[in-house]
Amino acid sequence: MKTQRIALPVWADNICPVLDFTRSLLVVDLADAENPSRETFCCPQSPPIWLANRMSALGVDLVICGALSYGLLGLLQMKNIAVVPYIQGSVNDILNAYLAGTLSHQKFRLPGMPPTLRGHHGHRKRWMAIE
Repeated sequence: MKTQRIALPVWADNICPVLDFTRSLLVVDLADAENPSRETFCCPQSPPIWLANRMSALGVDLVICGALSYGLLGLLQMKNIAVVPYIQGSVNDILNAYLAGTLSHQKFRLPGMPPTLRGHHGHRKRWMAIE
C-alpha cells in the first residue's frame, strides 16, 4: 500500500521532540503528488490512545516523529500506522526530505539514534526503513 497521508507532530516550525506531548499535528495528503494538501489539527493534552485514535480517524498511514513512548508505538501499530521515529528538524525540511527519499541523512536523526530504523532489538516491526 502506498503512503497517502503523513502526520508530523509540530512544535514551533520543527518536529516535536516527543510525539506523546505534541499539541499540533500536521497532516499532509499525498493523493495529489503535484499539489499535496496540508491541514493542521490541535491535540489536547490527552492519553496516548486519544492521539492514536485521532490519527487513525484522520486516515494517517505514516507518522514521522522524534521520540515516542513504547505505549504509543504499540497503539499506532494496532491502528496499522507506520512510524519513522527519531527524526529532528524543520517540518518543511523533513517533509521535503521524505518526498525526495533523503530522510535517512544523518542531519535529520536525533543525536545518539541508530543509523537505520530497521527494528533494532526486535521491538519496532512497523518502523519504516528509510535507507
